[in-house]
Amino acid sequence: MQPYKVPAAAASAEVSDRRSRFIGQVWPVSEPAQAAQTLEALRKAHYQARHVVYAVRLHAPETARFSDDGEPQGTAGPPLLELLRRADMTDCLLTVVRYFGGVLLGTGGLLRAYTAAGQQALAAAGEAWKVPAVSARLTCSYTAYGRIAALPAACGGEAGTPVYAETVSLPVRIPALCAGALADDEIWRETGTPAPVWTPADPICLTKEEYEKKKELFLKK
Repeated sequence: MQPYKVPAAAASAEVSDRRSRFIGQVWPVSEPAQAAQTLEALRKAHYQARHVVYAVRLHAPETARFSDDGEPQGTAGPPLLELLRRADMTDCLLTVVRYFGGVLLGTGGLLRAYTAAGQQALAAAGEAWKVPAVSARLTCSYTAYGRIAALPAACGGEAGTPVYAETVSLPVRIPALCAGALADDEIWRETGTPAPVWTPADPICLTKEEYEKKKELFLKK
């Protein structure tokens, strides 16, 4: 039910160390199959690379996985996963492709290079937020429409296009955290509007700036 942080966009960054290239990339993903498909395509695109290392964190189902892909244990995948955990970033696949330059870097050098490539890719991707949401279609009188239409925005949600007939029908989507409070709101009795029946909906996606402006609206519920 709580909002969660995700990459704002796909991004990449490259680090070089003693002729080895480390190409860090961030991929927004939302399910295990999508992460697996992305990795398969990445390995095909970089078939000449020595290693394709990754870490992935998903919100639902809750997932945290990594692979060193042949690098010394703990030098590649785990530091990438630690970057995601420290950033509290989910629905994110973080990869680093290494083209070997012919010089061994040692465990310390590998750890620094993979971490740097991952950090720079995450910084380039930026952050956004997903807010678990529910939706409903509200049907109200014309006299009540103004009050009803203002409800979604008041809790950080959004309203769709109204349909005008004998009554007004309005699709709305709101943060799931607000559903309980709105279900008990006196506005339904005061306006004679049927109380909403909420159903799960796609998350509300917000930029970092939008989230900072709106979070007090639904986190206080």
